[in-house]
Amino acid sequence: MSQSNDNYLMLFLIISAIWLVGFLIFRHVVCWYWKINRHIELQEAILVELKKINNKDAGAPKSNQNW
Repeated sequence: MSQSNDNYLMLFLIISAIWLVGFLIFRHVVCWYWKINRHIELQEAILVELKKINNKDAGAPKSNQNW
């Protein structure tokens, strides 16, 4: 490779690294602002509770009455 190609490759790698770091920081700020991480935590907690209820009801006899 020539010196010019090496310079372009190094410049591309530096710009890509800066872009990636900027994207990750921006994503973190957006998730914090919209409280996306908190919503996911709440949904996971709800899922755990629903699974507990489902397992508790699984052993109960089923009624044949149609209300």
